[in-house]
Amino acid sequence: MSKEKTINEPLLAIAEHAGNLTSLELYLCDRIMGATVLAFITIHQPISPITHLSLPGCHCSTDTVVLSVAAYCPNLHYLDLRACRFISDVSIVALARACPQLYHLNVGRFLERDRITDASILQIARLTQITVLGLAGCDITDESILILSEHRGDAIEAIYVGNCPRITYRSIRALVAKYKKLRVLRLRECHHVRDWEAVGELVQRGMLLGL
Repeated sequence: MSKEKTINEPLLAIAEHAGNLTSLELYLCDRIMGATVLAFITIHQPISPITHLSLPGCHCSTDTVVLSVAAYCPNLHYLDLRACRFISDVSIVALARACPQLYHLNVGRFLERDRITDASILQIARLTQITVLGLAGCDITDESILILSEHRGDAIEAIYVGNCPRITYRSIRALVAKYKKLRVLRLRECHHVRDWEAVGELVQRGMLLGL
């Protein structure tokens, strides 16, 4: 975490010697520029060894940055983009197509919910190895949960769909029927979820459930 305006210069100097870096975590760094993040990603061309990338709350996290991640980091496993409101379906679709080993993705947000929709999550479901998916505050519908159940239902371990008002009882029924390994579920502010019998079954499984 850094609020210093001068943070980019020393980080760029570090990036020059980070060709073997496999994990990069920058939390709530308001002053870091996209070019600084890209310096770490592109230093080891043509393929970066980075498998773990966390940029939650970083204003530099844009589609441009994530498109470069997709281009340079085909072995990416873990990507945290929480509260990165400028990320949209455009870059997440590219990520799904380029990073088949991705198992953890969080694009939850408080603002700009309509930037992440079913369009990108359907590709994540079909093309990656996703097991943990954060979608809180996104403009997804039951369609995302249903397609996930078809392609990854036996593998999903945690899913976060709090403040997704278009999620309904159809999702809950799919979660009960298909998501056999699900251990964590967040459903806060999903006001169309009223199938309490299905919710009760999830609770009986010992699931960590947030309502």
